[in-house]
Amino acid sequence: MKIIQDSKKIMEKKMCENPKRNPRRGKAVKRNGKEFFPDEEDFFRQMADNLDVGIVFQNQRGSIEYINDKFLEMFGYSRAEVLGRPLDAFLGSGLLRKNSRPESNKKCGSCISLELAWKRKDGTKFFSIFSPRPIFDKRGRFRGNVAAMTDITERRKTEVRLMQSQEELSNLSQYIQSVREKESERIAGEIHDELGQYMTALSMDLNWISNHMDSGDEHRERIIAKIEDMSYLLDKTIHAVQKISSELRPGLLDDLGLIPALEWLIQDFQNRTGIDCALQIQCRHLEFNPEFATAIFRITQEGLNNVARHSQATQVNIIFMKQGRNLELCIEDNGRGISENEIASPLSIGIIGMRVRLRPFDGRLDITRTSGAGTLLRISVPVSEAVGHD
Repeated sequence: MKIIQDSKKIMEKKMCENPKRNPRRGKAVKRNGKEFFPDEEDFFRQMADNLDVGIVFQNQRGSIEYINDKFLEMFGYSRAEVLGRPLDAFLGSGLLRKNSRPESNKKCGSCISLELAWKRKDGTKFFSIFSPRPIFDKRGRFRGNVAAMTDITERRKTEVRLMQSQEELSNLSQYIQSVREKESERIAGEIHDELGQYMTALSMDLNWISNHMDSGDEHRERIIAKIEDMSYLLDKTIHAVQKISSELRPGLLDDLGLIPALEWLIQDFQNRTGIDCALQIQCRHLEFNPEFATAIFRITQEGLNNVARHSQATQVNIIFMKQGRNLELCIEDNGRGISENEIASPLSIGIIGMRVRLRPFDGRLDITRTSGAGTLLRISVPVSEAVGHD
């Protein structure tokens, strides 16, 4: 390991400069019938304690004989609480991943690196790469193994978040495709059933009038009646076209801006569902950029749809205001309240879609169950991201 080699070179250089600290000049003493140099042992202990990885040595019986300071920092135990215990006493949920690689040392054979979960003294869990290597004495007898432990907890959390994001985006992509198909089917049905019916009736009336234009006064009154019917059908056709167009994208959003569009949306929601709505707007003086206006409109639309589908609410309060440097949109209902599982679920496509819409504006979405009953949806976006862009 390069960090060990570099540390050893630095320590040896300092000891050569100071002969009193050179372990090879120290006086050998005997312990259990064997000679060793106290200064040399201290040298390697200091080197191990200065490494940014945990070091642990287990004897032949599997008991821990040595750990460095980083190991104690990682686990939160004192040295006395660790020495003499088996290492597997500190395991958490066990093996996460195993990576084998050939080793040039024949005694080692195929050395491995494991990704393991461990349990700290306080009960919390962390993850590390665990790389054990066997230790042999001069006669080739196995004495135990030494292992380096690299903390990868933050990397592991990032991997989990990345996998969750990938799952959420996959579900969102499938949902969007499904919604597009259903929306296309719905629009095609409305065009066929309503517009097609009106246009067919208009075509029949025009053919009848064309066939009776030369009949003089005999069919005059019926022709006038037909024209009146056609005028009525044309009005219904125009209304149907406007309805389909507004469902795809409300003209108010482009013509008058976000605030009138929100007022129309909430009034229309109240008329359709019978749920009482109270709207407070405290940022009418701001001019929002089109992209932000579209995002807020669609998020409000999705939030209200969720209230209608899931909350069993009878009242909704909507507040759109400026708070310091942020814009906040709050939608609060008095329904059954959302659960933590519903908020965190990768299948909560509406919530995922709202978060995706907010990303370009550095926005934040918080959904909580209120203290009494109901759900609070809160959106916060920096004002600088919402205004000033054409």
